[in-house]
Amino acid sequence: MNLLLFRSGWVLIGLTLVLMLFQVVPLKPVDPQWQLTFISNLLGNCSIALIGSVLVCYASRREDLDSRSIRQANFLRTFAAWLALGILLLVPAQFMASTGIVRTNYVNGMASMRQLEKVISNLRDTKNEQELREQLTKFPEVPALPPKFDVPYQEVRNTIVESLSARRVASITQLAKSRDQNLQVVIKESFRNSASLVLSSFGFMTIAISNPSQRTIITSLAMLLEKLRVGNLWFANTKKRKPTAINPSWIDNKRKDS
Repeated sequence: MNLLLFRSGWVLIGLTLVLMLFQVVPLKPVDPQWQLTFISNLLGNCSIALIGSVLVCYASRREDLDSRSIRQANFLRTFAAWLALGILLLVPAQFMASTGIVRTNYVNGMASMRQLEKVISNLRDTKNEQELREQLTKFPEVPALPPKFDVPYQEVRNTIVESLSARRVASITQLAKSRDQNLQVVIKESFRNSASLVLSSFGFMTIAISNPSQRTIITSLAMLLEKLRVGNLWFANTKKRKPTAINPSWIDNKRKDS
């Protein structure tokens, strides 16, 4: 029975690794969108890996497993300790990735607005109908002009400039509004993902310390923190102690005796 639990646990862990592998390929670690996708996939598959790890560690505590299986369970605990720390590092990473996407979209939108502003400036500087048509060919979003104007050239130019200026102002307002709305959604999603990441990290930490006789990075950090705590308490106690006052008469008596 224990061997069945042990193997079933490794099957679940292997299934998690396969799912993660196919979901994160191709690798783009510097792409914020890929980072968010990776974190979402990790959170979606963490529960399967946790269940498999629990089965492996539970079965390894029984006496009917061979030494090889026990070594595999010890390796799993060591890996779980490092994985727990890595998951904690993803908490600030997903905040930066989410805000980075919002900031990039806003910057790209503002770059388009600056380009539109340059087009408007060039249209204002045109002197005749030919120059106006040449400038509009560089901005394909403007509808094609008729072969011949029914109104004076200046009126056509002013109408186009006013239309593009109004579009630019409306686009900038919409960009700012979209940025604020996206930030609100990002903050909400980031806090939810952060809570899930912390809980997943705590689960793998529990697996890492499930064997008291095995030393992992988690137990080493716990021992270090305990030493620092004890050292701070000792330092605080020594600062609270008052120095012993020396009696001058005792010094005079010592001199007379000598």
